[in-house]
Amino acid sequence: MLTATKRIAQNIWSPIPGPNLAKFSNLWIQYNVLRGVDSGRVWETIHKLHLKYGPVVRIAPNSVSVCHPDALRTIYHGPRGLNGGVLLSTLRQYNSENLVSTLNSDLHFSRRRHVFGLYSASVVAGSAYQAIFRTYINQFMERIENETSSSPSRVTNGLEWITWLTGDIMIRLVYGNEHNIRLLADEGSRDIMSELVPRTSASNTTALEAIATLYPSTRTTNDFLGAVLWRLSHPENEASQEKLRQELHEAGIKPGEHPDLSTLQKLSYLNCVLKETLRTNPPIPIQLPRVVKDDEALTVMGFMIEPGTNIASQSYTLHQDPNPYPDPEKWKPERWEISPKSDEYRQMQRSFWPFGSGARMCTGMNVAWAMSRSIIARIFSTYSVSLDDIWLDENGILLSPEKRKDLYPSLPNQPLRFKKI
Repeated sequence: MLTATKRIAQNIWSPIPGPNLAKFSNLWIQYNVLRGVDSGRVWETIHKLHLKYGPVVRIAPNSVSVCHPDALRTIYHGPRGLNGGVLLSTLRQYNSENLVSTLNSDLHFSRRRHVFGLYSASVVAGSAYQAIFRTYINQFMERIENETSSSPSRVTNGLEWITWLTGDIMIRLVYGNEHNIRLLADEGSRDIMSELVPRTSASNTTALEAIATLYPSTRTTNDFLGAVLWRLSHPENEASQEKLRQELHEAGIKPGEHPDLSTLQKLSYLNCVLKETLRTNPPIPIQLPRVVKDDEALTVMGFMIEPGTNIASQSYTLHQDPNPYPDPEKWKPERWEISPKSDEYRQMQRSFWPFGSGARMCTGMNVAWAMSRSIIARIFSTYSVSLDDIWLDENGILLSPEKRKDLYPSLPNQPLRFKKI
C-alpha cells in the first residue's frame, strides 16, 4: 500500500503526459474494453492517446507507452537487457515458464539460443524447409482447384484455408515427422522441438514448449496472410493484384509450379505488398512490455522513467505515423518502391516494427517471410481473387465496417472467390 501511495504521489507531479485517471488506476482501460470502446482493441485506444499527448504517454500508474523510433533502442536493445513485462506471464502453460513467457532476460536468452539457428535465413532457405513448404502448399492449391473446378463461382473462406495451411506447416516444422519430437535422420531438417527440449525432458516441459512455440507462430502468420488476401482482393486494389501477377509472370513463375525462394526474394513488388501489409496490419499490434530495472531509472525521450515501471511500444502506432508514412491509413505498396538508400526509405524502415526488436525479436521472422512469399506467389500466379458480393452494397461499394461486423477482420469469416486465370 505504501509503495502504491508513493507511486501515485510521484505521478501527480510527473511531467509525463496522459489521462488524469491513468495516474491513479488502470481501470479506465478495462472499463473502455467492457464498454466496447474501439471495439475492445486496446492498441487503438492507446494509439489515440499518442495522437493527443505525443510519443510518451502514461497509461497506468506503473505503465508508460513510448512510441517513437528513437526510443526503441533504449527500451529493447539496452546493454543490460530489460526484463519482459507482466503481459508475457499470461502465456505460461502448465503453470510453468516457456520460451515466450520467460520474464528474466538471461533465462530467455538461454532458452532462445537453442532454437535461434533453426530459424536463421540460411536454414529456412535450405532444401529441408523448402520441401516442407512445397508439400503443404501443393496440397493447399489442390484443395482450391477441387473446390473451384466443381463450381467456378463457389465462395470459400480464405482465412479458414490459410489457417489450415499455416497450421499444417508449423506442426510439421515444430514436431517433425509423424508429429513427434525426435531428432530427424536428416540433421538439416531437425524439428524445432528437438532443439528446444532434451530427449530426457519431462513430458510437462515438452508440452508447454510445444504449445508456446506452435500457437504464436501459427496465429500471427495466418493473421498476416489473411490480411494480404483481404488487401489484394479489395475492389480498390485490383490494379495492385494485377501488377503483382504481372511481376510473377515476368519472373517465369507459372501456375502449378513452386518457385525457388531465391527467385521470390528478388521480386520487388511482391516484397512491397508483403511489407506494406505488415505495416497496415501488423500481426502483433499490441504493446510489447519491458520493466525498468529496480536499481536504475531509465531516461527515454527526455523523460525519466522510474525503476520498476512497465514501459512499452506498439507497432500499430509506429506504423501509423504520418511523418515517415504519408496517408498512413492508406494501403499503398508503391510507397516502398523507392531506393533503400533514400532518406524517405530509411525513415520508413526506422519505424517499421512488425516483428519487434532486440533480444526478444520474433524468432520465426525468417520462417514467416519465406512462407508468406511462397503462399502468396502460388495463389496469385494461378488465381485472381475477389471479395464475395456479401461485402458490397447494391452499387458494388464496400460496406462500412459497421455493416460487416460478421466479416473479417471483426470475425474470422473471409468469403472470397478464386477464379483460375
